[in-house]
Amino acid sequence: MVYRFYFQLIVGLAVILAILFFGNEGVISILLFVLLPFLKLFTGYKVRDERELQMFYKIGNYTLLIVIAAVVIVNKFSSTELNNNLIGDFWAPLTIASIFFGQGIIEFYSIIRTAKSYFILINLSKLLLFYKYQLTKFLYKQK
Repeated sequence: MVYRFYFQLIVGLAVILAILFFGNEGVISILLFVLLPFLKLFTGYKVRDERELQMFYKIGNYTLLIVIAAVVIVNKFSSTELNNNLIGDFWAPLTIASIFFGQGIIEFYSIIRTAKSYFILINLSKLLLFYKYQLTKFLYKQK
């Protein structure tokens, strides 16, 4: 499942940049999202554990926020022209790509935050084991 969100992050960014810089020619890059189902074939299917399901539901809850933000941002800059391409002309593909990109960012942030908490827990447990070792060493010295 993590590969799915990384795929969405990378392809979403690539589609946004392709549309902004190449206009009509860049819209075809949205077909890269067709490769998403084949990602399971390459990564292998495994039964999702509880943590992955919780993460998936959490991302799903943030998706509505991403949709609203993407529509507002694209609407706000719809009259902006970049490389002789009006952003308002490509509002649908830009919004779709922004949604995928936003889901990828939220998943990336969630993984980093989870990894930090695991890192802190591992270091804390090592520290506690070290102090336990020092305490037992001190107590045996006292006898």
